[in-house]
Amino acid sequence: MSNLSSDKEEKPKHKKLLSIIDEYLVDLECLREMHASVVPVLQAQDKERKDALAEIFRFAEEKGKEKSGLQKTNVALHDGNESIDEADDDGNESIDEADDDGNESIDEAADDGEKEEKKITLKFKRTDLEYITTNVKKIEKAEKLFEKQLVVTLVSRFDEFLGKILKLILEKNPEWVISDDKTISYKDLIALKSVDKAIQGIIYKEVEDLLRDSHEKQIQYIDDKLKLGIKENFSKLKEFLEVAERRNLFVHTGGTVSSQYIDKCRSFGCKVESTLGDKLGSNIEYFNSAFLVYFEIGLRIGQASYRRVFEDEIEIADQALNNLAVKFMNLGEYSLAETITEFDLAIPEKLRSSDTEFLYFAKINRAVSQKFQEKDFEKGLSEDPWKVFHPKYALSIHVLREEYSAAAKLMKSDEIKSSVGQGGLRAWPVFKLFRETDEFKESYKEIYGNEYVPDFERDSELKEEQENKALETES
Repeated sequence: MSNLSSDKEEKPKHKKLLSIIDEYLVDLECLREMHASVVPVLQAQDKERKDALAEIFRFAEEKGKEKSGLQKTNVALHDGNESIDEADDDGNESIDEADDDGNESIDEAADDGEKEEKKITLKFKRTDLEYITTNVKKIEKAEKLFEKQLVVTLVSRFDEFLGKILKLILEKNPEWVISDDKTISYKDLIALKSVDKAIQGIIYKEVEDLLRDSHEKQIQYIDDKLKLGIKENFSKLKEFLEVAERRNLFVHTGGTVSSQYIDKCRSFGCKVESTLGDKLGSNIEYFNSAFLVYFEIGLRIGQASYRRVFEDEIEIADQALNNLAVKFMNLGEYSLAETITEFDLAIPEKLRSSDTEFLYFAKINRAVSQKFQEKDFEKGLSEDPWKVFHPKYALSIHVLREEYSAAAKLMKSDEIKSSVGQGGLRAWPVFKLFRETDEFKESYKEIYGNEYVPDFERDSELKEEQENKALETES
């Protein structure tokens, strides 16, 4: 246990920050996956119970028509001790429904062989119908509660993420928080046993106080301290703040709109269509929209904070963004990978490393993400002279354009064998479709002397190694 703790402490702060970003974004994707998996199950159970209830009443009505010839059959529940006779306009036919002691049944009776009057008795267990009806309501409520809880978890996960980032950054720059108005008594200093622990205590209190404050003030704080420009440049800030306020409603009022919710939303320019006392909830559309907003702002805050604080380690931040896009492509989350690469390509040159390789990787990764979403990816590739670059870029372009014969020929070159290698050919997401072709398999066998056979365990290890390259503990 002590060795593990020691190893963790040795991890450089800039790589800790990258790990915090990575874990936050992956956790959010897991929340969305949970939402996509659980809500349809609850909806299906809800529909199943409603259909079962409707089927009982439909069956009763059809049997009533079939046996009595009535144009309309009414269904009612009884306690088992009484019956209801319903007659048509002529008074010749009736239906008697009673809750007896067993299953549904149909009885016919005639008076002394005269068939002028028929009696239909439909028997249902009241407890069965009540069970189905109750469960319909229960499943509906479970779905609503689950939808609300995921929004609460989404915002809570952001708070945890922001707290970790702020603690790490303030530990590296304690002068940002230690000022004349931050004092500590001699008694407390003795109890803490060192100045370092005293400073850490002040930092932790600063962060905890901030996390208890509104999300609007949290954004203002990090903008002031880190000069991130979130308030001015993040176009979805209003949506971000509205989700946070709705989360507060879910926690404190069950979703009933309060005057505080209305005032807060209006204060940051969010249009409020609800009125005091209305009940707000969440649904698939709302959660997915909230997820994308919180994914993007987390990516933006994390990467911008890193580049502001660790100016001498920018290349690792570029590499981490590339690895992150690869990770989400490997998960099949191409829209999120596109979001990451679009953010990557929008980073100003002064905040990027001098190694342009990661810029070109981002363009290739964006094209891959767009291709798998059936979007036009050519426009994003047209600005660069790929033919004069390293052959690995030309290989990627051939594969993206499905020029598989040219790609297969190029993959046998020494440049590709040394730069991409067997691991890259097996694991890079750009080659996903190429690996399924005869051209790839033939060239692979010629290069390595054996058939290409997908190996889930081996290929997964290769992918994980690529995804986490920037997060290794070495500085």
